[in-house]
Amino acid sequence: MENEYFPLVDAQVLAEFSNLDAKDSDPLSPTNIDHFRHNHPNFVPDNFWTAQHSTEDSPEPRYFWKIAQQYVQDAWKEYFPLKTSVRLIAFGPREVVAAYQQAVMFLTLNRWRAKFCLRCGSRFVAVSPKSIYCGDACFHVARKDSKKAWWTEHGPQWRNKRTKSKRSK
Repeated sequence: MENEYFPLVDAQVLAEFSNLDAKDSDPLSPTNIDHFRHNHPNFVPDNFWTAQHSTEDSPEPRYFWKIAQQYVQDAWKEYFPLKTSVRLIAFGPREVVAAYQQAVMFLTLNRWRAKFCLRCGSRFVAVSPKSIYCGDACFHVARKDSKKAWWTEHGPQWRNKRTKSKRSK
């Protein structure tokens, strides 16, 4: 049971990783790096947080985690094409298979799960093909906005019709 693999959970953690913000200083925020590292200590190899690397695209050294995050964000936009996914899986130390690599493989095989929230735009992993919001908070705000828009457009007519039918009784 200890070594059991839960691909959907890892894929959801990959979505959190892709939404990390280096400027977020709120320690309780899910986009805070320290918060993520505390909650998912072995998701990426430890050296990802401290080692720096330069690439052809960016000759100035950047942290491994930032490079990997950019690859994940690019893959998410294109629904995990094979070439980008292989680059991500091969990125980093070769001696350890990290959870993020398994999550990339899972999303490569289940591309429909890699989505963007219609309300806030953050990346999330869909549980069903019909999922369009990243969570309950976005769903409820979108639902409330939808009801408000309906009421603004149809409310006066609905109220007049209802008032007339009550008066005639």
